[in-house]
Amino acid sequence: MITKGEDYSPSLTMDDAAGKTRVDLSITDGASSLDLSDKEGKVRAAFGSTGLESTKTGATEQTAESSLVLFDKEGKVIFRVPASKRRCAPMGT
Repeated sequence: MITKGEDYSPSLTMDDAAGKTRVDLSITDGASSLDLSDKEGKVRAAFGSTGLESTKTGATEQTAESSLVLFDKEGKVIFRVPASKRRCAPMGT
C-alpha cells in the first residue's frame, strides 16, 4: 500500500496474509529507510535511517541513511554497521 504521512512523506508497505506489515519503505524528515519485520510484526532488519534507544541509559539516536541494523526476536540489536558501543533497541519497544 502506498500512503503519505501527515507531513506528506511517502511510504510503501507490504502486508502478509494475516495483515501484519512485513516491509516498510519510507521517507521521514528527508531520511529514507527500509524495515523488514517478522511474522509477529517486530522489525528484524532496518536499512537506512532508524531510531534507536539505549537499553542502559534511555538515550536516543537516529542512525545514518547508510546504516544497517539487525535485531533479535526481543528487539535488541545483534548487528550494526557502522558499529556503536551502546546497547540499543528500536525506539518505542
